[in-house]
Amino acid sequence: RSNKNYQENIDKFEKVWYNTIVQGRIFENFFVHNKENTMKLISFAVPSYNSEAYLHKCIDSLLVGGEEVEIIIVNDGSKDGTAAIADEYAAKYPTIVRAIHKENGGHGSGVNYGLRAATGLYYKVVDSDDWADADALKALLDKIKEHLAADTLPDMYFVNYVYEHV
Repeated sequence: RSNKNYQENIDKFEKVWYNTIVQGRIFENFFVHNKENTMKLISFAVPSYNSEAYLHKCIDSLLVGGEEVEIIIVNDGSKDGTAAIADEYAAKYPTIVRAIHKENGGHGSGVNYGLRAATGLYYKVVDSDDWADADALKALLDKIKEHLAADTLPDMYFVNYVYEHV
């Protein structure tokens, strides 16, 4: 094969560096993505244990991000209908939602499973009894796209957070 064809194929890919924070430690990571494909801007991990009463509200609020987000529902050995809800969303939105089923290991274990499965440019944990504000999520995605286009991506974004307990 010619060197020109090889270089054209290599130019379709780039290495993207990002930082994740797990239990107070910063990890520098990278992934290689195809520039011609749409990249997920944010991976949302949703650790879930016996969350059937409120999981729909959480996931529906994240689906506002459409194809620009990845939602990883980590069923942490639930005894209720959480697993079925996760599978329902994964089947209905196969390019956005993934369901991971594991034995109960606690919240931190669910966070770590989500982190290992994440492919997005940024990573965020959303507890299964929380939800995102649609306008705020859209604004964040617009800001990420703006920074991505300008090649000025920050290591992290800080956004307003309002806690409303279910």
